[in-house]
Amino acid sequence: MDAGRWAVVCNQVVDRAAVRGNACSYLADFNIGNGNDRVRVVTVSRGGRLINRWEDIRRLKNFRPRFIADGGALAKYTGNPQIRMWESKQEAERKAAELTVSQQRELR
Repeated sequence: MDAGRWAVVCNQVVDRAAVRGNACSYLADFNIGNGNDRVRVVTVSRGGRLINRWEDIRRLKNFRPRFIADGGALAKYTGNPQIRMWESKQEAERKAAELTVSQQRELR
């Protein structure tokens, strides 16, 4: 496998002003717990620029790891130092699973 790292990605649930529904977002930071679960995501807008914002976890779905190869097509987006990256797939899978459990708790 090529050199690279792992990111956690998710999809937007609904359309927003600058972001279409089902758009792919990269996890940047998270604030899980205390009944106000939010994550900071970096998303490519409708116009093609990167948007960095805090999002309620209930407005996101399908948390999963994604391998980002160094110099690959996605590297221009994940080259942003604000996007959280992991060295192994297991670490990214663990964080994606934690966010999915937290999301299910919020949806109840």
